Amino acid sequence: MALKAAYISLTANVINGAISLAVLEERLQTSKDILALQEELVDISRQRLDLGDISPADFAAQQAQLVNTRANIVSIQSSIARQTNQMAGYLGKFPSQMQPIDLRLDDLKLPTSIPVSLPSQLIEQRPDIVQATFSLEAATADAGLAITNMLPQISLSANLSASAMAWDLVGSIVQASVNVGANTHRRAAAEAQLKASAANYQSTVLGAFIDVSNALQAIDYDAQLMALQVESERTSAESLDLARQEFELGTSPYSAVLSAEQSYRNSANSLVQARAQRLTDTVALYVALGGGWWNE
Repeated sequence: MALKAAYISLTANVINGAISLAVLEERLQTSKDILALQEELVDISRQRLDLGDISPADFAAQQAQLVNTRANIVSIQSSIARQTNQMAGYLGKFPSQMQPIDLRLDDLKLPTSIPVSLPSQLIEQRPDIVQATFSLEAATADAGLAITNMLPQISLSANLSASAMAWDLVGSIVQASVNVGANTHRRAAAEAQLKASAANYQSTVLGAFIDVSNALQAIDYDAQLMALQVESERTSAESLDLARQEFELGTSPYSAVLSAEQSYRNSANSLVQARAQRLTDTVALYVALGGGWWNE
């Protein structure tokens, strides 16, 4: 079970690392697009400065913004290098053995169908539940009991209710008769071990239910958020394009372009983050179910 747990954790780390790398690549491309626009506008401003249409201070402010964007690009490239090295560690390689990874969010695909609810039996494959089950079965055997179907038969969903979680396995086991012979000390030890194992099993299962519910709930909200971010990015891109056109015609100051540019950068990065969050929350569901909801 420790091996399977390590495999699931490593798989999640590799996928989340790839998502992080894709996010950085998307941010890099956005910054490069902004840089190209800024360079174009600085060329126009240089001509206007020669004609006396703008002040040297306004032109200097544009150049400063250009330098800031170039610095931001270098910073993102540095982050990409560090993330690539981290990926090398996950894959058991030295950083020098890694080739550059050109990865975009479009290259990462969600499962064709993400369920809105799942049978509770699916969490039985989680390594922590398997281990807790082994411990409880051993304790019940020592106490002369045979406990079966310990897992609550409920539907796992984003809206898992408190009443569905109200499950007292410890109480039901304690009420069962304990048949360990006449030795009082042995009986007390068996009862104590049984209570401890039952409490651990119940706590582990309830934690697993919460993990799955949280992941399903997050995926549901992710879809709603991404739709809003797509619209935000579209409108801010249109606003930036209009501000650029008005600046080129001389009917709007550069400050309007700068404001629209910042709005677009923020909305573009927020959209990238929303897309990435949907992927990472799907990975969280995979982990919460101990390896996914499909047949291995």
